Amino acid sequence: MAQGVKTFLESIDLVQYYNQFIIKGFDRESDILYLRNEDLVELDIAEDHRGIILSAVETYEVSQESKLQDWLLQHGLEHYFLGFIQNEQVEFSSIEHMDMNLAETFEELEMTLPGHKRRLERAVARLRKRKRLEAEGAEVAQGYWGRPAALTDARHDFLCVQAGVKSTKEEAGGYKHTLEFMVDSGSDVVTVSEDVMSQLDLELIGPIQSRGVHATRERQLYKAILKIGDEEFEIEVMSESYNSLGNQVIRRFRHFISENNHIWLKGMPRTVLPTTSGSVEGAVGGTSDTSSGNGEGSRSYEVQEVAS
Repeated sequence: MAQGVKTFLESIDLVQYYNQFIIKGFDRESDILYLRNEDLVELDIAEDHRGIILSAVETYEVSQESKLQDWLLQHGLEHYFLGFIQNEQVEFSSIEHMDMNLAETFEELEMTLPGHKRRLERAVARLRKRKRLEAEGAEVAQGYWGRPAALTDARHDFLCVQAGVKSTKEEAGGYKHTLEFMVDSGSDVVTVSEDVMSQLDLELIGPIQSRGVHATRERQLYKAILKIGDEEFEIEVMSESYNSLGNQVIRRFRHFISENNHIWLKGMPRTVLPTTSGSVEGAVGGTSDTSSGNGEGSRSYEVQEVAS
């Protein structure tokens, strides 16, 4: 909803940038949540105003109307947005109780196409399942399909999630770096972009042999803390051109994945981070083992190259 973008900018007295947001394609209220400094540079926002916008983003809550519109768009039902508004079906807590067996439900929305009716039924069923998981306290975080900043030219979307990362040397509390991570089940380890790694002051573990598709390289492995939702745990991370979460993180959770969403669920944490003398559980589609000939404590990781 473009109006939501305008309302956001008005709330921080920067509505003069509204047209720039719309022209550059930041025309949905939900886009606000993912604004980065480089986006604001692209939007030609004055430097002293960028901090104001990014600070406001941290506490911004998207309107329910915008959430409804995004939900309908995800399921190919955006044409019925006005019908939902007119029938006061805005809150998901109300939508999940819609009776899909009553003809009146579809008539009130002016939904006559059988394919669209079935589409709505599936969407509501997924919403109910998701609400049940929330009620059980199982949901940790919400991921999505997207193209990370380092892979904008890729042909296909990747599963992504927002997560915080910090050094084990930092005190308990907030995270200075909240990043967009790509989910990479073909890798064992977490990777973080080189520019962020240089700011984290991480504890060095030692060298590893990183096995790509075409070559093996010696890399430095570090210790860090990752936070997904409210789940916080220690990870092993190395520098790369993109941010990714490998098998060691993925297996800590259960996952509900649809064509639109990726819900991270609490699971039984059976994956134990490898020690310097232990072997590493194999990645999906590959193997990892303790490397020999590189000195005591050196390890080998399978890290698949990201295909675009």
